[in-house]
Amino acid sequence: MDANIPKLIPRNTWGVEYKIKDLALKPAIFIEDNMTCRQVIKKFKEVSNDQFPVKCHKTGEVIGMMTSTILMSKLANAKLTIKDTIKNAVSKDFRNMTSSMPLSEVSRVLEKQAFVFVDQKYIVSNFDLLNFIDTKQPDA
Repeated sequence: MDANIPKLIPRNTWGVEYKIKDLALKPAIFIEDNMTCRQVIKKFKEVSNDQFPVKCHKTGEVIGMMTSTILMSKLANAKLTIKDTIKNAVSKDFRNMTSSMPLSEVSRVLEKQAFVFVDQKYIVSNFDLLNFIDTKQPDA
């Protein structure tokens, strides 16, 4: 009977033992949906960051994300002008996670998404995860 039961191959995934809360994260800088494209470009430059969570200026609710790639694409393709607000350019395609989730799960999500939004106050990107992996894996 045991001969008919397939042997499971253990999944060798890095990060199961670590949680998002183990990363050294800084609180995200929020922008509002009524900001103009020019104001957002200025903010990108000021903080040397290329992605921000976006809040509704009326309710304070997080409604999406803005990245330099999205904004550049909208401006370069004449879908927005520099004076337009970002309201209609906000990406709603982002993943929410909690700081108690394992880094192995974050890495899986980051294979398909550019970033994840954590606990409604942090952004985690591939760069954050790569920096953490670099400090935790010894030289061979």
